[in-house]
Amino acid sequence: MRGITTVRMRATGGILLGLAGALGALGCAGPTPKQQAVAPPPPVITYDGRYAGTVRSTGSAGSMAADDCATPPRFSIEVVNGRFSLPVPHPKAAATPSLADRTTPVYEASIAPGGRITGRSNQTNTTLEGQVSARQMSGQIYGLLCYYEFSANRL
Repeated sequence: MRGITTVRMRATGGILLGLAGALGALGCAGPTPKQQAVAPPPPVITYDGRYAGTVRSTGSAGSMAADDCATPPRFSIEVVNGRFSLPVPHPKAAATPSLADRTTPVYEASIAPGGRITGRSNQTNTTLEGQVSARQMSGQIYGLLCYYEFSANRL
């Protein structure tokens, strides 16, 4: 019987020793770390609002008279959900009022979160690009026969 008791004591002692070791290891791990402060999410950047500015011709294709690229120098747009439309009329190229629609490409543009502006006119398959920084936007329009630069401030 003495042999059975010894085996039981060893088994029980081993279990207790194992539990003591596990508890000791937890104690060595040190205090639990304090909850780290979670940084607030960055503010949502929005470029929405009304902008007013100027556009000017910077050049034309060889077959186009520079004067025909003239467009009204002042414009205003409304940016909604990071998108806007910018019509670029060519009143001197429109010989009759019925041609006004055909000579006014409209650029549909969007502003990426970093402020990059990209746009395109479906009528002429031409592009607009630029940048918004703080409260100002600026860029270039690469029209079919006329080229422009624009700048505007948020009101």
